Amino acid sequence: MKNFKFSTIDQSNDIDKTQISSEQFSDTSEAKLSIEEMMKMIDMEQLKEFNPKLYNQIQEDPSQLLLLQDVLINNDYQAKAEIASQAMQTAAENLQYKPPKVYSMPFIWAYFTPVFTFTAAWLIKLQAATNIPWLPFFIVCGFGVRLMLAPLMIRQMVLINKMGQASPNIRLVMKLFKYAKMPLPSRVKNVASAIYDYAKQTKTNLVAFYFYNLIQIPVFITMVLSIRKIAYENEELFGAGVFWFKNLNEPDPYLILPIIATILNYINLGRGITKDNEHWFINRFRSFFQVLQFFHLPFTHQWPAGAFVYWISSSTFVLMQTTLLKRPWFLNKINPNFFYDYQKLYGERSPKDHENYVERLLNSEDHRLKQYTNDRYVKEELEYEMKRFLAFQRMRKVKGKTQDLATSSLTWFKSGENKTTQN
Repeated sequence: MKNFKFSTIDQSNDIDKTQISSEQFSDTSEAKLSIEEMMKMIDMEQLKEFNPKLYNQIQEDPSQLLLLQDVLINNDYQAKAEIASQAMQTAAENLQYKPPKVYSMPFIWAYFTPVFTFTAAWLIKLQAATNIPWLPFFIVCGFGVRLMLAPLMIRQMVLINKMGQASPNIRLVMKLFKYAKMPLPSRVKNVASAIYDYAKQTKTNLVAFYFYNLIQIPVFITMVLSIRKIAYENEELFGAGVFWFKNLNEPDPYLILPIIATILNYINLGRGITKDNEHWFINRFRSFFQVLQFFHLPFTHQWPAGAFVYWISSSTFVLMQTTLLKRPWFLNKINPNFFYDYQKLYGERSPKDHENYVERLLNSEDHRLKQYTNDRYVKEELEYEMKRFLAFQRMRKVKGKTQDLATSSLTWFKSGENKTTQN
């Protein structure tokens, strides 16, 4: 034994560390070693440097080694066990062996484990059928799923025109629902009936309009958690990465992928929000989820890199998609009045417009009263002048008819006299 350090070692602890059974140790301790054999187990040169006093004692009386026989035997077995353990660890690393990972679902998503298991199985079959490496396969999945949802988004852009027509009435109904003093079941029933009637009048299918919003989030969560499951359970993803994330089934050691995914989501949720429309309810809702993006990092930063590859690919497609929506040539083909309809559907009055509301209301009421009073005087004057004109016209008409009647009577009387004279 070359590396010997003398110390008072508890034999029971050494047996636990080297994983030697009590029977093996007892058999070994009963075996007697000669002084020559024990001298071979000690590197005397190292002992001289490490403890000169002990070295001199053994040199003067080698028989003292008989008192240390158990310590030397235990140390020899401990060294052999450490060498064997190191050899096994090196062999395992060379074989790229990884201990089995325990896959667990976060929070309430554990109830949907069968869905994620089914989706993961189909993704594995699809990858095996296409024979695409895992890294580009996850990227293709991110773009492909969003591309399949794109027609639903385009249909929503078309239907927003009809939805905008029913929007004012629906808003009124929701305010009545909020402030009405009816029982909750009655309010829900009346609101549902009114919204259905408005949608029917404008020929709008509410399910078709909101289907894109309702389905895109569940699809995204299903795909991310399914790929996370594949990464945890499939060893083929080991070494399938690039750059700094070499293994798709292990977390990003520098947290670059989680941060990129979070920033992309933050940008996508914030696009289109300006100071003029940040008070809209839908934009306040989106701003809330913007901030919420940074709170999932403590829970997701240890997810495997494969899940974030899909996440980043999907968010990149959304970024490109929203950029395309602002292009005039694209809007002209889908809905030229999209932004007007969007504002009509979701727009709200700014809080600044409510300042001095009472004063503006009184001023407008005063102006309206003045206008009404002025219009009333004008109307009375017009009526008075019209009555005078009509009386004058009636008098002229009566006078004219009287003259005509007198003339015709005089003519008839003269004609009668002439006939009498001739006879």
